[in-house]
Amino acid sequence: MRDIKSRIFFYIIIISVIAVGLVFLAHDFFKETDARENTKLVESTASETPASGTALANERVYYVIYQENSSVCQKISAAYTDVLDVIKVHYQLIAIEDAGGVNIQEKDDVILIVEKWRDYEAAIDQVLNAGKNGASIILGFAPGNDTLFQTKMNSFGITDIGQSRLCTSLAVKEDMLLGLHAGDVLTHAVTEDSIYEFELTDACEVYLTDENDVPLYYTVKFGKGRLGVYNGQNTAERYYGGVIIGILGTMADGIAYPIINAGVMFIDDWPGPLHGEDATISEQYGMDMDGFLRYIWWPDMLTLNSKYGVVYTSQYMLTYNDVEQPPFDLDKAELDIPMYTFGQQVMKYDGEVGLHGYNHQPLWFEDYLTDDYNTYYTPWASKEDAAAALTYAVEQWHKVFPNYRLNSYVPPSNIIDETGIEVVKEVLGTPVIISGLYLGEPPQVPEFDFTIEDGVIYFPRLTAGSFMDDETKLQLELGAGLFGVVSHFVHPDDVLDPERNNGATWTQLADQYDNMMGYVTERYPFIEFMTVSEAADSMTVWYSLDYSVVYGENGITVTTENYSKPYDMILLSDRPISLEDSGSAVQQIGTNQYYIQVKSAKETFRYSEGN
Repeated sequence: MRDIKSRIFFYIIIISVIAVGLVFLAHDFFKETDARENTKLVESTASETPASGTALANERVYYVIYQENSSVCQKISAAYTDVLDVIKVHYQLIAIEDAGGVNIQEKDDVILIVEKWRDYEAAIDQVLNAGKNGASIILGFAPGNDTLFQTKMNSFGITDIGQSRLCTSLAVKEDMLLGLHAGDVLTHAVTEDSIYEFELTDACEVYLTDENDVPLYYTVKFGKGRLGVYNGQNTAERYYGGVIIGILGTMADGIAYPIINAGVMFIDDWPGPLHGEDATISEQYGMDMDGFLRYIWWPDMLTLNSKYGVVYTSQYMLTYNDVEQPPFDLDKAELDIPMYTFGQQVMKYDGEVGLHGYNHQPLWFEDYLTDDYNTYYTPWASKEDAAAALTYAVEQWHKVFPNYRLNSYVPPSNIIDETGIEVVKEVLGTPVIISGLYLGEPPQVPEFDFTIEDGVIYFPRLTAGSFMDDETKLQLELGAGLFGVVSHFVHPDDVLDPERNNGATWTQLADQYDNMMGYVTERYPFIEFMTVSEAADSMTVWYSLDYSVVYGENGITVTTENYSKPYDMILLSDRPISLEDSGSAVQQIGTNQYYIQVKSAKETFRYSEGN
């Protein structure tokens, strides 16, 4: 009898221990000990990107020859030189009036951007003669109504010029844009443009048209050289940088250029104080916001993490109050248990946490925002108040994550001014990463480049949301094609915002986001997903590269003067490249498109035999 009672007592004790354990687990009492660290970013010694320089004797030079007194030509030429600055090649920007003194060699590329050809006939003829002698010529502006252009159009492969028409679409006929393939059509993804109805000879190779088959970009043999013609003005737009690099890649020897190679997926307001009841969530899932985030949204995000190898850079927000003067703990703002749990989860799954702010009031101090923005935000009264608020948020973070450094800052609503940048530097220290928008709405929402300046590594975001629309495809092509970057952001409460959810439930948004990640990994297989701090390290290597490319008869030679560790390049070439005889990794990622990992200070990538 005593043995039976002892066993019963023993089982009761075991069951009680298990029950108590389950209760503790349900209430998050058992958590992993916070022993994680996020080390300080490496100090960057990168110099400013050189705009031009002295080329090697056999290295290509780009000549951007433009009409200085034309606002259209100024904008288009600035867009081309911006791209040439990014890839750090040697170029000269020359007004058409001064083109007579330029000695263009057979190896060189000329980008001619002139609106009124009839006013510059002698200079135009000199440039075109260089093309006939073997140089590559790109007509970055095709003035179909110019009488001199019309007299020369037959040599450009044009048999007839019709009326001008509006264009709001882009159709890919031949692979030219990284990640966009022949047959892809982007409708209403571009700013309305004016183009001419060109009729072309069969000798022309058409790469891009509008959806009505009117040529947008084509190339044709031109004497000993090659001529490319862009029909329109959209290359002046900032989001057309990926199209410009694609145009440069269609010339005789193609183009090789370094990339950052980073896929960074930001989650704004995460962890953040997203609590309480919401009618949408209650109706769709029968739970409050805490339950939705814990049992639905975050598990779905982690599914994408495992499916595509995505890691997240989340941006911590302490409170949603609108306090802009001390004291900043009026609403007992502190890192609560759910915020702690989700912050720890981000780290557990190889992600990183940055700072989104004390609250959602942007760090701006000047009265330049439109009424749409002023409805929600007011400028901070002083730099000291803003710094105190941001410092308070960091202190609350370090109460529960004492060893974890916040390396990055994402401006709320992507709004920040120069004083706000100084506040971030003062509170988080330098170097620090600031991730605003690459494509903004100046001056309200500033635009940032991938650059390093005064202790700040600017790593902007290019795309947002869950929907894989045509505009997103073109922006992805810009980021991946020019920089080798996918930089995207979402919010945990996208499902609550009609402007972000387009009437979709979270289940539908999750499916859309899954489709987007599938698109990215299929179209840009070389992209490596990483945290923004890891991306910043890759960016500093890319930013400081001192490299040169020589295009020879048998292959392309890349020389890196300050080589320190492997880095990545994209090569666009219509001559097939051998994938076997180089010490570096070469991967074909599209027709005439290659991803290369450069593993030594001097590499030659040879053309395949017979080409």
